[in-house]
Amino acid sequence: MPVGTTDQMSPARAAVPHVALGIQGQVEDFADAVGARHLMNERFWMRHFEAAIENPDARYSVILDGAEISGAIERSAARANRDFFAVIADRQPSPFDWEMYRLQTSGAASRATFYLGGRVVPNPFS
Repeated sequence: MPVGTTDQMSPARAAVPHVALGIQGQVEDFADAVGARHLMNERFWMRHFEAAIENPDARYSVILDGAEISGAIERSAARANRDFFAVIADRQPSPFDWEMYRLQTSGAASRATFYLGGRVVPNPFS
């Protein structure tokens, strides 16, 4: 379901969001397949993601295909601690790293389903 470029989440979607997370080029079709919305076209995607995190009914589908999982949480933890030049596992934090960090630190990871190669897999960050 294409999202378009908006600054506000519609009330219906904000009520009980199902958010697809992953890297660009993977998450768009994945979102359609699982009936979720991705945030790639959202101007204020971080705000939309934080709103979903705060909603205890929100759920997440995470496609791991193409993502660099190793060091993702550690990279974003360093950034959260204001180490803006941290390089962990040979790279700096990405938006995906931050999303995974926020899922874990907020407790919302328990509402996430992780996929790799089209199959449900355990949370690789727990």
